[in-house]
Order: sequence, then C-alpha cells, then structure tokens
Amino acid sequence: MGSPKGVGKSFRDRLRRQLAERTGTCAKDWYVVFKARYGMEVVFEVLRELRGGGSVVTQLMTCCTAVDPIVAAGLVPHYGELSERTLALDPAKLPLASDLRAVVMQHSFGIIERKGDCRLADAAHAAGAVLVEDSAHCLARLSRGNEGEPLADVSVHSFGVQKMVQTYFGGAVWVNPDMRDRVLRDELSRRLSSLPEMPRRLGRAARSYAWQIRVFMRLPGPLRRAFAAMQNFEQPIVDAERAGKLPYEPMAADEGVSQRASWALEGLGKVETTHRASVESYRRELASQGVLRYVEIPAAALEGEAQPLLRMPVVMGSQAKAQRALSALHGRGIYAQDWYRPVLYPGVGDPAVYHFDGDLRPWPVCERIVAGILNLPCDGDPGQVREAIGCLLDVAQS
Repeated sequence: MGSPKGVGKSFRDRLRRQLAERTGTCAKDWYVVFKARYGMEVVFEVLRELRGGGSVVTQLMTCCTAVDPIVAAGLVPHYGELSERTLALDPAKLPLASDLRAVVMQHSFGIIERKGDCRLADAAHAAGAVLVEDSAHCLARLSRGNEGEPLADVSVHSFGVQKMVQTYFGGAVWVNPDMRDRVLRDELSRRLSSLPEMPRRLGRAARSYAWQIRVFMRLPGPLRRAFAAMQNFEQPIVDAERAGKLPYEPMAADEGVSQRASWALEGLGKVETTHRASVESYRRELASQGVLRYVEIPAAALEGEAQPLLRMPVVMGSQAKAQRALSALHGRGIYAQDWYRPVLYPGVGDPAVYHFDGDLRPWPVCERIVAGILNLPCDGDPGQVREAIGCLLDVAQS
C-alpha cells in the first residue's frame, strides 16, 4: 500500500500516519510541530486574521503555556468556571461574549467525558466559535460524539515534557476535515503545512535534553541560571512564557524530533495499558480504604471504563492538607505533583498580561479545587498505589 495522498516517507510523515491510525482519521489532516503550544498559536493567529480580534474561553486551572498562544496571537482569554466532574470547563457556565472566537476543551489529566464534551461542543458551535481540543494529557485520543464523530474543529496533542511519552519535544495538530468553516479549515491546513522547520540549534537541544535536564535539576540556583543561558539548553518553560509570550515563531518539527516521537508512539499502547491498570488500582484502593469520605476525585475519573489518565487528580479539603500530603508522599518516594496550583501554572509574573486580576472568587469551584489539588502518578505498581492512598488517608484524617 502506498502512502496516503499528500503524505511522504519522512519520519514526520510516518508520525502523521501513526496518529491517523490510532485515531481513525486521515494522515493528511495531521501536522507535526516543534511544540504543541506553537501549533495552537497558529490556530489562534489564523482565527484572528480571518475573523478579527476577540476572545477565547479557556480555564485558569492550566499551565501558562496553554494560554500563551491565545495572548501571543493577539486574542483575549476569558476564563470559565470548572466542572467538578471533569476539571474542564463547565459547559453551563461559559462566558460567551459577542466577540467569541474559540472555546478550549482541555482534557485535564487525560479525563475525557462524552456527555460534558458534547455539551461544550454544542455551546461553542451555537455561539459561532471554534472548538479547540487540548489533548496534551491524552496523546492520540480525540473526544467523540454519540455517533463516534470527533467533536473538535481542531485538536492539539503533545509529545512534550511530563506527558504520556517521554520524548520531551514535538506536538501535533489535527484539523477536522468536516469543519463547518471551510475557509478557516483550508487556511489552517495551508499555514500548518508551510511552517519552516525548527533550526539546527533547537535540534541539538532536543537531542541532548534528557541528560541536560538531569544536570539542571541538581544544580543550585545561581548555577541553574548560568546553565539555562546555554545556547543548547531548552527549558520546559522559559521566563517569556510566564509573561504571555512565546520565544519563537511557529515551526515544524525536524526529522530528529519526529523520529523520536514516532518511536515513542509505537509504545503508547503499552503505556496506556499501564496507566489504565493504575487507575483501576486507585479506584479499588479509594473504595476499600474509605478515602472518598475525606477527599474529592473528579467523578469522570471514577466512572465507566478506566481511562489511561496521565495522573490521578485528588482534591484535599484545604491547601494546608494538600501541602502536607505532598510532603508526606515525597517522603515515601512517591512522585506526586501540585498541578495546577497556582493557576496559570507554575505562576506568572503579571497576571494582568493574561487578563486576570489574581482574584479567583468569581470562579468558586476553580478556587476550591486549585486550593486542594494534587495528583498522583499513574505508572506505578499496585503496591505504590496502595501506599499513596494510605498516605492521603492519614493526612486527611489528621
């Protein structure tokens, strides 16, 4: 069988075919980029150019690099309330302004819920907005409607740091061929297919990142700053990205990044099996140890067939308890994280750049969840899961 029309034999094209096979889509509708955030920036830039300036509804409980593309493209982020079920936008509480251009459907920690996602898609499309799916935590998974059709107009996926596969660099954008706005679809496809390739300097940085980050994390502060200034070290988040900017123009991934992503994608099935098994173990331990009386888990993470979550989110009763739980878990060698506290993680210099005044009170669900959030690894064995849940119970009852 030959290559699909418009898709060649490079590693980049091989990766496009793999993504298409995993998602039941066409390879020609996938575009491979240096980092997912730059692919998202292209989407918002094209939206602004074709429809004019306006707003994008997204959420505060996210990484700042998920909002940077909106700001960098010249659009204005408007923040919606969280759903307790999914930790995504609550479709019943969207701030739908008259200048709305897009709504971001973020699958926090890899949680996909058809019912809520369908409602979000309906609300976005009824308002004339484009639905942009942020699948950074659920590589090569698309949220689908009742007939199995992909819900999003555009879906953005990440091969970056602390994602489902350990490739550190690379992203992919899928453009829905059935998008209602044909002009937008065609311009997105044209723009994404004509991106310049990342320069050799970034290619060298990508190749050496694994050992560089190990060295970087062991250095004291002053030496870290000197190390970060190296031309061939690309930090996961740089200062500019905590100020509403992206340091590069959008660009395509080179062959090296595409090759490593392609190899990693071959093993994604095994990774997902491990993560599903961990989620099942968490469900069992949460029930058997009676922890759900003391902590909150998004309902969509506990219902139905176990999903291959990137991490298991847990909401403690207060920020103080969340901090104590993190310390206790780290003391036992369990790699728990505080995503996403603070909002616009890991924090930004001037919230006003992100059109946020720092006050979470208008979003009480978000405020409560962010205060108590922590998340647990989904790549451990049942013994580690049991220990982690026992640790949470000890802290919750203290």
